[in-house]
Amino acid sequence: MTKSTNLKVAGAVAFYFAVSLSITFLNKHILRGFSYPLSVTLFQQAVALAVLLMLTTFGVLGFSKISPVKPDALRLPYLRATLPLGILHLLMVCSTNISMADVNLVFLQFLRALVVPFSVLFSGFVLGTWPSQKALMAAGSVVCGFFIGALTEMEFSTRGFVSGVLSSMFCAAYSVQAKRTLPKIGGSSWVMLLYNCIWDIFLLAPWCILSGELASALEASVALRSTPMFTPLMFVSGLLGLGINLAYFLQIQFCTPLTSHISGSAKSAVQSILSIMLDGVQSSPLNRAGLGVVVLGSWLYSWIRFKESGASNTASKSKPTKKQTKSKTEK
Repeated sequence: MTKSTNLKVAGAVAFYFAVSLSITFLNKHILRGFSYPLSVTLFQQAVALAVLLMLTTFGVLGFSKISPVKPDALRLPYLRATLPLGILHLLMVCSTNISMADVNLVFLQFLRALVVPFSVLFSGFVLGTWPSQKALMAAGSVVCGFFIGALTEMEFSTRGFVSGVLSSMFCAAYSVQAKRTLPKIGGSSWVMLLYNCIWDIFLLAPWCILSGELASALEASVALRSTPMFTPLMFVSGLLGLGINLAYFLQIQFCTPLTSHISGSAKSAVQSILSIMLDGVQSSPLNRAGLGVVVLGSWLYSWIRFKESGASNTASKSKPTKKQTKSKTEK
């Protein structure tokens, strides 16, 4: 790789680290004193949608160079095509915030690691692509590490545990569905993000109103407005929610899948260490050993899948086409 490419890769990874760690600790800070995870999710999606609509307006007004969302992005067929993806995105984000409100950030890493085995299952049953035996063994080690963490967790929460498992399941399903949806919306990740926000708000707002959580959250927010930085932090969390999606896009554009997965595993390890050091999370030696198994297993799975993907691409390129075969036969 050239020096310019290396800088882009390093920049994408650094941006992902900064945004991902920031939004995780900020959301945990907000939910610790404001335990209304669905209302927080609704507010964050509203902020993200406002920014995206503003960028879309720039495109309509002719400033297409500064707008990643094209003027023709708002289409009824796109709205219909993104409904299943929007539902999965909403379930993923809501279950993540509910889990974050109830469990510490170390245990959250155990729960989020289940994305690996769930991805294997969804890819196999939905897309019909099963990994090799080595990759399955790596995914199995993640499951073993998860059970070690669950059995040794010192601050266990049933609601946090269930919602965390569901979050990983919805995340894996979302990744599979995203691959099926992108071709239907012109292959634009920004358009996908725009419609995710639209569906999130459209589906979540009635639930927050009917359940009474929104009314309780508004009442609590009035009392918290006197708290320094509460309202600005809520807006920042919404911007970071948009930023983490931008970080994912940059990693897809500039990084290999292996680099992305390694940076994700490294971020999980750093996040857990910071949680223990700064947040005072209690963790037993066996619990930390389980976390090591989870991080190592996730990295190993990614490395195996990357190597197998590279070998598969090399084999497909070296395989002669029908035209080449016919030409050789004629000679």
